[in-house]
Amino acid sequence: MAKDLLREDGVIFVSIDDNEVHNLRQIMNETFGEENFVSNVVWQKRTSPDARLFLGSAHDHIVVFAKDRELLSMNLLDLSETQIENFKNPDNDPRGPWVSTDFSAQGFRPNQMYEIATPSGQTYLPPESRCWKNVESEYRRLNADRRIWFGKNGDARPRVKTFLKETEGVSSWTWWSNSEVGHNQEATKELSAILGASMIFDTPKPVRLIKRIVQLSTSQDSSDLILDFFAGSGTVAQAVIEQNIEDGGKRRFICVQIGEKVAEKSEAERAGFRTISEVTAERIRRVLSKVENGTATLDFASNLDVGFSYHTLDYSNFKAWSDYHGNDLDELRGLLQKQLDSTFVEGATEDAILNEIILLEGFPLTSKIEIDETFQKNKVSRITHEWCEHRLFVTLDKEIQEETIRMAEDLEKIDIFICLDNALTDQDKIRLADVCRLKTI
Repeated sequence: MAKDLLREDGVIFVSIDDNEVHNLRQIMNETFGEENFVSNVVWQKRTSPDARLFLGSAHDHIVVFAKDRELLSMNLLDLSETQIENFKNPDNDPRGPWVSTDFSAQGFRPNQMYEIATPSGQTYLPPESRCWKNVESEYRRLNADRRIWFGKNGDARPRVKTFLKETEGVSSWTWWSNSEVGHNQEATKELSAILGASMIFDTPKPVRLIKRIVQLSTSQDSSDLILDFFAGSGTVAQAVIEQNIEDGGKRRFICVQIGEKVAEKSEAERAGFRTISEVTAERIRRVLSKVENGTATLDFASNLDVGFSYHTLDYSNFKAWSDYHGNDLDELRGLLQKQLDSTFVEGATEDAILNEIILLEGFPLTSKIEIDETFQKNKVSRITHEWCEHRLFVTLDKEIQEETIRMAEDLEKIDIFICLDNALTDQDKIRLADVCRLKTI
């Protein structure tokens, strides 16, 4: 399913421990193709060994596959404070602080095997089994631009300068230490601080870990969509929200979590939660509430979208008709009348019915729903979405007024008007069907 849902340049990250990582790789190879394997990241999830074990597990794996490896691009990471501190300016270069890296490279290339003389007169050839990083003409250009460093005394092996102001970021690698992306204890404390109780969830992920994934694989300039199949405590949602605040991004998230019951007598149950999905939703609510009220520890972004919709899978709100196999005509009439009197199941809410209609008509759950003020005599919801060229007009009022019908006559031919079947006369149905696509319930 993930492969089908991914964009062509999309990427999937799967977190797993040592027990099943070998099986996961085989499944991922079969599903995505071995050629689309990107990397196996090792995340240091603990801060100290488990004293109960001879060899305590210190890490988890994050297996990364692309939908199409040829189309995948990964972002550079921002420099950390520690990395920035490594930039110095011992020669007072007017371009500011810099770091130096080895000017040699692996391999043997004949046109990169020349001799280099230092300012002090010392000469160097590339180290054994290596060559210089660039051809001689490029080296001369770099040296003339004062981008080659021979050490404080001018007699060391050549190194090339990289200036802080020219550095857009650094590439990631497959070792993610807990000092960079957090650990299990940090994740537990984060969740406790938000929900006000400890040990609500057994295995939460630290926000910094998920933010690293978001930073690598999404763009702040687009409305990239992050889908979490196993939302758990809701870390992905919080990470996306925080990353959007930090860089002004417009990323979106979908969190999926089955309504699995929390363990009896657990901290989660004592805190009032019945299911894991309730924990997920409540965490998102509280994170967004802190942002909206300006009490978040992050800088408040006034233009951040702090809304989210929460949907659950359930039975249909429409009353199903069961075939009658008896011989009593009066009983059949009674069943038919009950079906006509109440189209919807008992307890069905207007919002739930409207959402089901939206899905049945092929509109996404992210559609814009507004009360159309054009219709004064009936409550008519107008549903639109950028993916759909037509509009959807829905009213659940038990009677459609004449003024509403006259206003509906201004709708476009492709628009759909949905109402209760017994809210219209046969004549009014003909009038509406002539100006738009009429559907009745």
